[in-house]
Amino acid sequence: MHILGKILSVLVIGVAIASVILTTRTLQIRNEWLATVEKERDGFKSTIKPLETVRTAKADLSHQYRVAAYQWTPYWPVLAAQGSADISVQPNVSAGGNGGPQSRVFGILVQGLGPVSGIRVGEVIHAFSPGNAADETHYLGPFRVTRVSATPPGIYADADWSLRDIDKADDPQDPGRTIWESSAKFRWGNGWRIRLGLPNAEPANLIHYSQMLLKKDEQLVATETYRDTTLKQKAIAGEQLNYRKMELNGDDSLKSRNLPSYRIDGLVKAIGDSDEIRNTTLEEVDILRHQLKKAYDEVVDLQARNRKLAAELPGADTVEVTAAAND
Repeated sequence: MHILGKILSVLVIGVAIASVILTTRTLQIRNEWLATVEKERDGFKSTIKPLETVRTAKADLSHQYRVAAYQWTPYWPVLAAQGSADISVQPNVSAGGNGGPQSRVFGILVQGLGPVSGIRVGEVIHAFSPGNAADETHYLGPFRVTRVSATPPGIYADADWSLRDIDKADDPQDPGRTIWESSAKFRWGNGWRIRLGLPNAEPANLIHYSQMLLKKDEQLVATETYRDTTLKQKAIAGEQLNYRKMELNGDDSLKSRNLPSYRIDGLVKAIGDSDEIRNTTLEEVDILRHQLKKAYDEVVDLQARNRKLAAELPGADTVEVTAAAND
C-alpha cells in the first residue's frame, strides 16, 4: 500500500503539471486565434462600402437604365419649327366602305408636317393635344399613317384604337358633324405634339385605361337601360294608378258618353249610394216584418175569439169541429 500510494502520488503530480502546461498553451492559442479573427474582421470591414452608398448607386444605375430603355422620341413641332410655322392638327372623318354612319373612319390631318419629317405610310404616330396650362398636354392616342402629302405638307392618319361610341356620335350642337370633330372637346388646331414612339409601359397603360373606359361605357349603357325601363314601368304604374283613382272617384269627362253611372261617378259613390238604398230597403223590410207580426197576432187573436163565440152557440160541437177543420 505504501509503494502504491507513492506511485499514485507521482502520477497525480505528473498529471497536474501536464494540465497546467496544456492549459497555458491552450490559452495562448485561443488568444492568438482571437487576435487573428479581429484583424481579419477589421480588414473585411475596410473593404465594404456603407449600405446607403450602395443603395444610392443602385438607384442611380436603375434610373439610368430606365432613361436608356424608355427614352421618349423627339416630337414635333420641335423639328417642324426649324424655319417653318407651327403644325396644326385637325380632325379627319371619312365615309368608309358603304358610307353609313357605322362605317365612318376617324382620324387626324397633321398640317405642316410632310415627307421632310421622315414619317412614312404605315407608321404609328402618337398625338398630344394642348392643355389648359402652357406646359400641359393630353395624350389622345396612336394613329396609323395612311397618306403623306408633300404639297401642301400634311399627314393623314387613322385612329389605331377603337373609339368610344360617345366620340363617334353626332354632335347635337353642330348638326352634320360628330363629337370627334368638336373643337371644344379635343382642342383641334395649333399647339399639338406628334411623337413616333412612347415609353414601353405607355401602350400597356393605354390598353388598360381603354378597357376601363369600355367597362364604364358598358356600365353606363346598362344603367341607362335600367333607368329607361324603370321610367317606363313608373309611367305605366302611374297610368294604372290614375285609372284606379278615376275608377274609384269618378271622371267628369265621361259624362257626355253613354256609360253606366258608376263609371262616371266612381265606385266609391256608387257603393255609397248602394249602401244607402240597401239601408232604406232594410228599414222598409223591418217595418213590413213588424206589420206582418202585428197582422199575424191580430189573426191569432181573432181566431181565438171566434172559437170562444162558437163554443157559446147552440150546436157548438158541430161548429167547433167545423172551425177546427177549417183551422
